[in-house]
Order: sequence, then structure tokens, then C-alpha cells
Amino acid sequence: MFSFHLAIVLVLARFCGVVCGICVPRAENVTNLSPASDPVAPDSFYVRWPTSLPESYEELVLEVVRDWSPLGVDRFYQLILDNYYDCNGFYRVVDDFVVQWGIAAMPNETIKWNTTIPDDPVVESNMFGYVSFATDGPNTRPADLFIN
Repeated sequence: MFSFHLAIVLVLARFCGVVCGICVPRAENVTNLSPASDPVAPDSFYVRWPTSLPESYEELVLEVVRDWSPLGVDRFYQLILDNYYDCNGFYRVVDDFVVQWGIAAMPNETIKWNTTIPDDPVVESNMFGYVSFATDGPNTRPADLFIN
């Protein structure tokens, strides 16, 4: 789970100009080591994605805390380093529930990272405004994320 400024979610319609067709994903340069564990991520870090919204919502910012979900954060960090989320758009929005994204813009990226990671013990509740991996059940976290 990751916390971030929720106001952005309320108005954010897309990342990186996807709808306008102006987004070009950056190069992918990280190897998926699965079934081995991902390299250890920093204890905490911020991820910033540009948006195509007005000035007050120019970017989506996530604060990531490894203590809350070590395996999840390690995987997320590798996906960020590999530019996996470049040009991602929200593909599922349910009012008062979730906003979901995480299908790579490049099919080879989706295939490369189509491996799951085990669940972490619950340390922090999945509260309103937090980000978490979507799952298909126990120990099935892929790359899709959702904002509560």
C-alpha cells in the first residue's frame, strides 16, 4: 500500500497524455528476475507521473513506504525503473470505490512482468486514498494497481 494526495485522484482522467495519443513509453531496461525475489527498494521514495490536467494537478504523486509492504514495494520499484507504467491510463473507475490501472502500454512489457508476487503480512490498512496491488486471490499480485 502507498499513500498519496487524494485530490489528484478526484480529477485525474489520464496519465501522460494517453487519450491525446502524445505519449511515447520510455525504454524498458530492467529484467524480471522471477521466480527469484526482486532487488530491495529504498525504505521510502516518491513517484511522480505527469498528467495533462490544469496547473494545480500537473502530476500524480505517490509516497511509497517499504515497511508497509516490502515485497510489493520491491516489485513496484522495479516496475517504475523499467518504465512499466509509462502511458498507462485508468481502465476501471468505480465511483466511491476504486480507480485502477497497470496494463503496460507496450505488450512486451505486460508479458515480461506477467508474474505474481506473494502477499505481504498486513501492516497498514487499505484506507481511502491508499494505493495497493490488485489481485486475483491470495499471492497473485501482478502489476495492476488501484487507488482506494
